[in-house]
Amino acid sequence: MEGKKLRREYTGDWYEDKKHGRGTFFYKNGDRYDGYWVSGMPQGEGRMIYANENIYEGQWHEAKRNGYGVLTKRNGDHFEGHWVNDKREGQGSYFYHDKNKLFVGEWVNDQPKNGVYTEVEDDYAEKRPLNPHFMDRYILPPINTLKLVDPAVVLERAMERTKQDRAHFRVQHIPIEEMFN
Repeated sequence: MEGKKLRREYTGDWYEDKKHGRGTFFYKNGDRYDGYWVSGMPQGEGRMIYANENIYEGQWHEAKRNGYGVLTKRNGDHFEGHWVNDKREGQGSYFYHDKNKLFVGEWVNDQPKNGVYTEVEDDYAEKRPLNPHFMDRYILPPINTLKLVDPAVVLERAMERTKQDRAHFRVQHIPIEEMFN
């Protein structure tokens, strides 16, 4: 077979002809998983480096992100929190790199449900060029202030309601060893 390159697919431990223990698998699509395997599937602590250069480091269960993990995207965005069946679920924080903002709160089915969205301090903000769309030629009317009577209580109740609404789903899908960590 002239011209055909051999490509490594898996390097690591085996048990009963399945990936089992610690190992690295090189997927055909360019992704690479390095971590623990059970019965041929990623399980436990591991890291996936995706072909698009995103990186997930954390817990796996039956080849899906499950448990606590950190996803760092190529664009600088960063999520740290809990996953269920490859989706963000439960408590988590997401840093939006290009906006320099942070969301901390409850996630449901891979979407932020309720929490706090804040601006992150940026020592370099003054050195960045201003957005040309907001120069002095645009004079905007002032925005009225809207205040909640007791924002901490409102947020606490909303987050507790989300946890209660999702409790049945989370109990069904979160591995039992993760629930008691």
